[in-house]
Amino acid sequence: MITFGTQNLRPGTDIVDAGLDKEILFGLGFTPDEASINATPAAFLWTNLGSEAPDIFREVAMEPVKPSDDHRYAFAVTLPLMTPGTYTATAFVRHGSEEEIWVGKDVNWRISVPAVDSLYVRQIPIDKANARQDSGKISTMDDMLDGPESAYTLDKMQQAGVNCLWIQTPYRIDPWDGRPNDTAGSDYASTDWFSIDPELSREASRIPGWDTDRQHEIANQKMKEFVTAAHARGMKVVFGIAPNHVGHNYIFRDFFQDEDVVKRGCYKKIVIDEFQPAEVEKRKKQYAGTELALYAEYIFPWMFATKNASGEYDPNGANDVNETYSPDWAGNWDDTKHLNHGAHAGQGHRNATTEQNWKVLAYIGNAMLWVVVKLGVDGFRIDHSYGMPVEFFTQTIPWVEKKARALRPGFEGLILFHEEHDHERKRFAANVGDVIQAKWYEAILQGFSHRDVEAIWSAYGNPYFAEFSGTGNHDECRGITFFTEFSRAGNHDECKNKNFVQANLREFGNAVVTMLFLGGPMTTLAGDEYGESRKLRFKMTGGIPTLWQARTGQLAPENLELDAWVSKAGRLRRERPELGCSERERLIPRSDDPVPIVAFEKRASENLCPLMVFSNIDHGNSQSGRFGLGARARAWIGLMVATRPDTQLQVKDLFSSTPDQPLWSHPILARDLLRDGIQVDLTAYQVQVLEMARV
Repeated sequence: MITFGTQNLRPGTDIVDAGLDKEILFGLGFTPDEASINATPAAFLWTNLGSEAPDIFREVAMEPVKPSDDHRYAFAVTLPLMTPGTYTATAFVRHGSEEEIWVGKDVNWRISVPAVDSLYVRQIPIDKANARQDSGKISTMDDMLDGPESAYTLDKMQQAGVNCLWIQTPYRIDPWDGRPNDTAGSDYASTDWFSIDPELSREASRIPGWDTDRQHEIANQKMKEFVTAAHARGMKVVFGIAPNHVGHNYIFRDFFQDEDVVKRGCYKKIVIDEFQPAEVEKRKKQYAGTELALYAEYIFPWMFATKNASGEYDPNGANDVNETYSPDWAGNWDDTKHLNHGAHAGQGHRNATTEQNWKVLAYIGNAMLWVVVKLGVDGFRIDHSYGMPVEFFTQTIPWVEKKARALRPGFEGLILFHEEHDHERKRFAANVGDVIQAKWYEAILQGFSHRDVEAIWSAYGNPYFAEFSGTGNHDECRGITFFTEFSRAGNHDECKNKNFVQANLREFGNAVVTMLFLGGPMTTLAGDEYGESRKLRFKMTGGIPTLWQARTGQLAPENLELDAWVSKAGRLRRERPELGCSERERLIPRSDDPVPIVAFEKRASENLCPLMVFSNIDHGNSQSGRFGLGARARAWIGLMVATRPDTQLQVKDLFSSTPDQPLWSHPILARDLLRDGIQVDLTAYQVQVLEMARV
């Protein structure tokens, strides 16, 4: 019998807790069978941690230790975690006549870059951010770079405290299905992973459509300028991508690192045998002089998925354009073609099994590497990650990360958001990504809208919580829709009619501000800061109503007040990094009666008392309560009282209109605070961020 695992787990879970510059401990237990009971076993870890490439594994001897369970033998090894990335380990026992017994399971874990813990993400559909609402127009990167003061710009994002932009998939698209609700085309039906959509650049959009290479050059240069400008303002840039599929009429390009060039129509890195190059040339001649010669499904169909005679996914890939198909589960994907990467979530295929699968994964990785190295992008939000094979996360992405570190000076590692809604697969996603983008945020918003303090803490305190807090994303109901009487009645399963139901903007603002101060990765969608209620029509032209109304001076004062409140909180979170980090301690009320106040202490800066946050979620009513201090505050005050028993303290509310003024009418003895706790009195919707100092 053999068992294997790591002690670096979140309590009660199988989510590995592995931080940069920390260590990871692996253990193995082994009980031999009777035939080899006299053999002395040795145990070894088999891992790619510290190797030159993710597919290179090395043997690390494990040290014998005293068994802590019923095993006859036990072994352990501790390794330092020095570099961000995704890693894998398994183990085996060697005993007797050099027989090897493998444990039969892998442990995957991710070391995140430090910035992940305090990300405040704004999802930006560039084509809608500055477009007139309900029009046939789209907006551009230029609008966000040099637009007027009223425009939705990078400067506005910086002023709102945003430190990461999630760019809705910005690659070239060519609308396919022509349905009434598809006037713009789906961002996820990308037709060229090496070309930014020319419609997102003023200059590129003026170039004739037949000159795709010139469009490619100009639009890519503008995106590089956009990313550089975001970096100059202290913001990371993450691209939303859908590696499971591409759009119809996909223009094939590939990145050749040795030549530092992107080539169109060159398939030599994705072929697996001598037959394919010859067939490629044959098909190019067949379609010469037509647009079809540009499109991969006609020239290289093997990179696309196909089905066998019984309708099952065939990992060998298509042989002809007529054998390719659109993804056929969980919705209508008629405008895309399924890639032959080895996985089909609907049919339970989870792994790359053929050489062509691996070549397709390498191609996907090469496209990702290109945007990181050549455009300066910092990471990816992986749409539909459930549809991708395990190896995409354990081999392809780590390869991108290692290559990018070698090719881009100063690059630490990728920022990875995995969209994952399957309960079991979430555990895997949590170990191979930085943040999961799913729907746990809805439980948090429900807690706020129902004034339920315990529900809020139940989400944040759950050891399996590895997701964004926030207000949703491009294809979900807007966060504001949780704050209507319709929603509070328990009818939030559908978005219909929500645009016509008045929501409470101050309740929503209280929730957003409190989530910002609770810390950890958080995401909002453009317009949420104004209380936008309309679900994003991401496949249609035209802008977001509240953004256009704000730009043209038509937005109600209440919506502008919400933006001012949320932006102020974002700036304070940026100025005081302890507010952004996920470390927090709940403060407990001294009264036995429930108090509708979310109260917590944040991580302390050196030699300072930790910030304390109090949020009144009993919307419309004033609330007061007395709360015990957290461990850090007690330790800080205790040291002072031990040497100066008569020490007095005063507080300031950093989130008030007078953050430099003392809040209390007179100082309070530190020893009284230790004994009695801290009293707070909050008006309706109020959030306080208290900083305590010695008088």
